Order: sequence, then C-alpha cells, then structure tokens
Amino acid sequence: VLCAATPALGHLNPILSFAKILLQDGHQVVVNTGSCFREKVEEIGAEFRALAPECDFDTRDLDKLFPDRKQLAPGLEQLTFDFKHVFLGPIPNQYRRLLEILREFPADVIMADFVFYGTLPLLLAGPPSNRPPIVLLSVSVLSLSGEDIAPFGPGLPPATSDAQRQEYRNISAKFQTLQKLFEDSLKSIGLTPPDMMMFDAQVKLPELFLLPYVRGFEYPRTNL
Repeated sequence: VLCAATPALGHLNPILSFAKILLQDGHQVVVNTGSCFREKVEEIGAEFRALAPECDFDTRDLDKLFPDRKQLAPGLEQLTFDFKHVFLGPIPNQYRRLLEILREFPADVIMADFVFYGTLPLLLAGPPSNRPPIVLLSVSVLSLSGEDIAPFGPGLPPATSDAQRQEYRNISAKFQTLQKLFEDSLKSIGLTPPDMMMFDAQVKLPELFLLPYVRGFEYPRTNL
C-alpha cells in the first residue's frame, strides 16, 4: 500500500493510524510525506519516501515557512493562502513523485489524505485499469457542496433562507481564484480539469472516500 500525506501532523497522523493497521495485517506500506516526518513514519515500521523537493516543506510553522502569511487576516484570507501554497500549487510535483514511487513500488492500493491533491491527476489521467485503486481519507468535515451548505472552510451553518443562500454564493465566488489555480495546475500537466469544484472532486472521484466521524458533528444535508 502506498500512503501519501500532506506534510502536516493533522493530515499525516490519521494516515499513520491506518498504516499501522495495515502493517499489523501483514501489508507492506510505503508512506510519501515531508522529510521532517521521516522518523514518525519509520517508527511504525513503514518505509519512507520523501515528497518532491519543490514541495517537501515543514508546515509546523506556516508563518515561518511563508512570512507573508502572517500579514493576512485569519479566516478566509489565510485559508486561501494555505490552499494556494500547501495544497494546490504542489499538485504537479506531488503527482510526478507518486509516479516515480509507483515505478519502484507497484502498489496495489494508494491511500492519501483527502487534500493531497497530487492523487487527482492519477484519477484523471486514464482508465482505472492503468493505476492502483485510490482511497482518500478525510481529516476534516465532509467538503461536499450542497444547495444549503456553506462553502467548505468558514464553518457556517446550513442556509435556512434565500438571503443566506445568496450570502453563501457570494462567499463561494471568492474561491474562484483557487478554483482557477486548481484547474491551471491540472492543465499544466496536460489534463482536463473535472467539471466540479475542487472540494467535490476529492470526494466524488476516488474509488473510495473514507469519512471517520460522529454523525452528530455533521450538518444535515438534503443532497445525501
């Protein structure tokens, strides 16, 4: 099993929990994540593979890593910055590194945290028979959009009026810069972006999407 995780503890730790179970069941596990977490990976008995140098950074102090970030207002501005630099910008390099690893370790399954967007090109590049099945693990709330659901990130409750729905559409419009970056990253490696929001793609496209959660923590949805 090839596991991949954004180089951040909140994304890596859930993946390592599953990796431990796989190792106990006798599977060979390779984990692709940041070099700063090599020791954590090897401690559980998994094999470590570093991310591509261009995106092999330590996110434990984002303001130190990206000094301009601390000038931004907490909330949507910082969230947009983080998605641009940590999750979407690295797509091409994450993808190329996954291909390198698969050439020397032909995994039966790929398991990644749900915002490790380097898995998306594998899902788009050809028929499923040309690659291992892909399982994405949520480390947050369900990011799937819905008629009454606020955009992923701000933590707003479901809309209960037309005025709230319009407010949420206005917030969604602010994510178009990120959506364009998402699409441009895919186009840069010769792929046609999926006809859906980036937050929906990681839920709808993999063979399996795992959401470990307590039902009461989720907002009620009319589209499920």
